[in-house]
Amino acid sequence: MPIRGIFTGNSKHDDIPQRIHSLESEVKRINSLDVTMKRFKAIEGRLHSMLNNQTSGVKRSAERKSAHESQDLHKDLLKQVKSMISFEVAQHIRKWDNQYAQLQTLEKEVMFLKEELLREKNRIESITEELVNLKNQTAQPSDSNESQVVYQDITIERMMIDKYEMNNTIPHLGVKNLSGFLNIGATYGKGMIPEDLAEDFLEGMTGFKKRKEEEEEEEVSSDDNQDDQQPDGEEEITEIVIDD
Repeated sequence: MPIRGIFTGNSKHDDIPQRIHSLESEVKRINSLDVTMKRFKAIEGRLHSMLNNQTSGVKRSAERKSAHESQDLHKDLLKQVKSMISFEVAQHIRKWDNQYAQLQTLEKEVMFLKEELLREKNRIESITEELVNLKNQTAQPSDSNESQVVYQDITIERMMIDKYEMNNTIPHLGVKNLSGFLNIGATYGKGMIPEDLAEDFLEGMTGFKKRKEEEEEEEVSSDDNQDDQQPDGEEEITEIVIDD
């Protein structure tokens, strides 16, 4: 309040006690409001704690729920992985079983082929031995079983033929080569060999026939293979040398 108003006697200064009383009442009201505000603050703290508890419970429940869900997801994933692994393993086991069966069949076939090859090898060896033996037999024939052409030089002065025709030639008589001079002429008369030469001629022919029969018997007793080796139509050829 200004000092001037006190000395001038202003009427406003008369209601100071009222104003003090009103101020005191305002102070009381403010104090009560302060107490009320403090109570509100306490209530607000409690409410905050309650809200925090509720939110923490929700969070915990959410975390628990998420943990359960994650566990369930892990379990589902494990089940799926196990099923996939078991399926793949079963597939591989089937393939291995099939391959093992195929290997067993292949082993049996290989053993059979080995036995067949061994038998064929033995056959080839036996055939080779037989061929070698046949080759040795053909390369070294025995003298007793093989008939060879005999060449013998005979010196004669005169040769007489019982029957002579113009178409007869020297090879027909069994003569290979002739040397010297040969005069051929027909013997007129009865056509018989003279008696002085008949006996010698007959003895020679008889001995020749005997030798021929013995050779034929030996040829018959020999093997057929040796007979096949001798060409057909071979005859014993005697080389006759006629002196002058």
